[in-house]
Amino acid sequence: MALAEDFPFLLKAMGALVLWFVGRALISTFRRVLNLTLQKRRFDATLIRDIASLSPAPSPSCCGWASWG
Repeated sequence: MALAEDFPFLLKAMGALVLWFVGRALISTFRRVLNLTLQKRRFDATLIRDIASLSPAPSPSCCGWASWG
């Protein structure tokens, strides 16, 4: 009977994980598209790096998950 009581919590936890992975994928895609767009428009390489550093980056070093990314 304990599983039936914990089911709403498990659904919320799984939903949070799905949102985290989807958000991470969207941010990575945005950064990749931004980088490619700036390269195609022949922006200065230093400016590209500076602009890329302003966008939120999923940090693989967060939480000790250095192999992620």
